[in-house]
Amino acid sequence: MSAYTIEEEIEFYQGIRINEKLDTIIKVEGQDDEPFWKSIFYECFPELKIEIYKESVYFPSVGASGKGTLLHFASYSSKELILCLDSDYDFLLDNEVINSNPFVLQTYADSIENYWCNPKHLQQICCKAGAVDVVDFDFESFFEKFSEIVYELFLVSVHEESKKQDNTFDRKALGVFMSLEGTKDVSDNGEEILNVLAQKVEGELTNHQLSEELKSRILSKLEILGINRDNISWLIRGKNIYSITQLLVKSVVNNTVAKQKQKIANQYAGN
Repeated sequence: MSAYTIEEEIEFYQGIRINEKLDTIIKVEGQDDEPFWKSIFYECFPELKIEIYKESVYFPSVGASGKGTLLHFASYSSKELILCLDSDYDFLLDNEVINSNPFVLQTYADSIENYWCNPKHLQQICCKAGAVDVVDFDFESFFEKFSEIVYELFLVSVHEESKKQDNTFDRKALGVFMSLEGTKDVSDNGEEILNVLAQKVEGELTNHQLSEELKSRILSKLEILGINRDNISWLIRGKNIYSITQLLVKSVVNNTVAKQKQKIANQYAGN
């Protein structure tokens, strides 16, 4: 049983905003989302005085969080109460509750985790961790090839997700399918990893056939949104892309450190 009604929670936020002389209250899905959205507002709207809340006292119990909880406040959103959430496939599938509401902000990529996995950012992380200027791995090229490999299976997942029910290969299923299953060989810019993935995708596609007409319809819509064969990784379930990225980064850093150690050992060996 909730300690408050949703209307009482709205009144609570109004009181906080007035008492603390805030411009707006920001509600986010959870703890990890707070720093992401805070940085967005500070960079894009530095003049706004805001306060961010990641938990609800209304639904379904005190301390509840998550996208489902957040969406209960959509009809109450305004310039004084802004909701910030992961898109998942809502942007792609024209979720009217989210896409038509100017006070519900979304990531457009699948989730905040996809931004954490920005290839340029990953390159910098590996260079810092390995204490080098350049690492022997091109994350941008890897994820472009990754996207091309999973492209058709992604179309299947978009179609399946749009069905709402009886879907056999939705967004979550695609994300789980993307697991690299412990493959750690990042030589040749992860060629072995990509080859294994390509074989998996080819096998799975035999279970999911889209007509050319349906495929064309989905493609036309995605192209309007700026989605093409080489950027699908931004729209794969964020949690799963993050897991893939962790494996890649760890392997690249380990290889880089090993090479640095060998380089130092070789220098001393000559003395």
